[in-house]
Order: sequence, then C-alpha cells, then structure tokens
Amino acid sequence: MPALIAALRDHCEGVRGAAADTLGQIGAAAVPAVIAALRDRSEEVRLAAVGALGRIGPDAGSAVPALMVALRDEKERVRSAASEALSRIDPDSQYDPSQDQHQIPNRFPIRLRAS
Repeated sequence: MPALIAALRDHCEGVRGAAADTLGQIGAAAVPAVIAALRDRSEEVRLAAVGALGRIGPDAGSAVPALMVALRDEKERVRSAASEALSRIDPDSQYDPSQDQHQIPNRFPIRLRAS
C-alpha cells in the first residue's frame, strides 16, 4: 500500500487516478489516502477517488464529510459521483441530492433581486 499512496503524488494524473482506483480495492485501510486524493487538481483523479470510496461502501464512513465537500466540486461529474458514493456508503440514508443546495458550486452565488 505505501507504493500506491506514493503514486497519489506522481506528476502524471493517469498514475494518480490509477492509484486512487486501486486503493479502492484494498478497502477500509486505504480510506484516508483516498480521501486525500479528493483534493487533487485533476478532475479525473477526484473522480477516481470518489468512485473508489463508493466501491469501498459502508467501510468508508469516515469519508462522508469529504464527500459532502465533493458535492460542491466545480465539475458536475465529480458532484454526481460523490452523490452516488454517499448512497453506497449509507444505503439507508434519506439523503436526496436534488434537495441539497451543495449541488451549486460556491463560485456561483445565487443573488436575489427586488422587483
């Protein structure tokens, strides 16, 4: 596992994404490293990390706060995958992403204008 964790810092995004994906196959022991990959500058790496956490399932419960942050990712694919991962981690949750304001990236503030 140390080599995979080191690969998360590789200069090549393909290597980082593959490492995140492979760490997801390890299970709960890899969750902290995969959580760290959610902050990667590459959309593909963040997407791989979110998918890995979803595949780990309920054993990735400690990733819920980080996945909630991922719901505000600037990329829709990452936001959608984070929603799916949350449902895999806690299948009995009442979480409804369509009702969550976190789906709107923070850099697009909603402004109300008086008529």
